[in-house]
Amino acid sequence: VREPSLALRPDFLCACFEALALFNAASGEHVRAATLLGFARAERKRRDVRAPFSRVLSMLQNAEKKIENAIGSIAFDSALKRGGWLSLDAATTEALAT
Repeated sequence: VREPSLALRPDFLCACFEALALFNAASGEHVRAATLLGFARAERKRRDVRAPFSRVLSMLQNAEKKIENAIGSIAFDSALKRGGWLSLDAATTEALAT
């Protein structure tokens, strides 16, 4: 009998962080939202995960515009870059921070 893998599917992992980013954006945590989007974006690239479905991609793009408008281009770009450098553990800590 083969044990089920505890490893997350890369596409599911990215989608979870994107959902957390959307939640943080809706809660007014714009810098954290941008950081989590940066992590998800970089993780998709690192793991060669395709872009989300067009509806989800549209939601993410709309959220990115709202986040950038809320915190400004410089802070937004900085948070995206910071997120792109995070490890999975660090991104999880960021996502769970209060």
